Amino acid sequence: MNSLLKLNKVIRSSKMVLRSMSSIKLAGVLPPIPTPFNAKEDIDFDKLQINFEVWNKHSLAGYVVIGTNGESASLTLDEKAALVTKCRQLMKPGSLLVAGAGCETTRATLATCERLVEAGADALLVLNPSFFRNHISEEALYDHYMTVAKQSPRPIILYNMPASTGYDLPVSLMARLADHPNIAGVKDSSGDVVKLATVVDAVRPGFQVLSGTGSVLHPGLQLGCVGGVCAIANVLPGPTAQLYHLHCSGDHEAAAQLQRRIIGPNGLVTRRLGVPGLKAAMELFGMYGGPCRLPLVPLSKEKRAELRAEFERNGFQPVSA
Repeated sequence: MNSLLKLNKVIRSSKMVLRSMSSIKLAGVLPPIPTPFNAKEDIDFDKLQINFEVWNKHSLAGYVVIGTNGESASLTLDEKAALVTKCRQLMKPGSLLVAGAGCETTRATLATCERLVEAGADALLVLNPSFFRNHISEEALYDHYMTVAKQSPRPIILYNMPASTGYDLPVSLMARLADHPNIAGVKDSSGDVVKLATVVDAVRPGFQVLSGTGSVLHPGLQLGCVGGVCAIANVLPGPTAQLYHLHCSGDHEAAAQLQRRIIGPNGLVTRRLGVPGLKAAMELFGMYGGPCRLPLVPLSKEKRAELRAEFERNGFQPVSA
């Protein structure tokens, strides 16, 4: 009897994985949305609605919640689940909702995957564990991701973010993991165009590679990426989505021109100023940024002025003082 129950569980799991593999499409631009906090550092869901009212006007493929820009490290699991539920309510029907689920242990990652899928996530973005990175081998990471992929109720997306983790996922590891049907793709935020090209070339056909920064969105698309998870899309959802559609229509000169205008603001927001810079930039364009949770602190007046000048220099006119 126990053997029969185990067999039924395996069959159900296999069907779930095949369903997941066939239904997830990552093509397009997905902003990794920041988590709005009020002055007490509590999540402000009313302000989240204000931001979605702006984002929903543009042709974004979906949203990434609880990523690096969402200050995932400062959120409890209950808060993460509440954010997923609220985003599902606010986003346009048919949009993809990807939720960050990476934790420092395999067990915690699996528990987070299950909770966020229950809350409404379509796919899970899994950052590699990094606290013990000097003692975690490539083989250990392979076992970690394979365990998560086998048990996750929805597809997972590998997340390479060496600026935050201090570890650059090897192409060899991505290529091996790409063979699992419940690993749908990878978000590579290294900013290395050569690495993007190498990953696209190394993985199986149909494995979806996403550029993790707006600075190389167009080069990434030309090299075979299917889209991008771009922080700048929070601030400039229209132009960032337009860049993707220009590429798809074959107007590569216009796409390249727009890409050149985006590089400066994107680099300032993401690499130099981080999440406080992203939130400040959103406020320049009429959305809600608000405070971060400590230890992240707001930008100085000088940095805010530098931010405004960079957008203006590239032809993007802020609407707020």
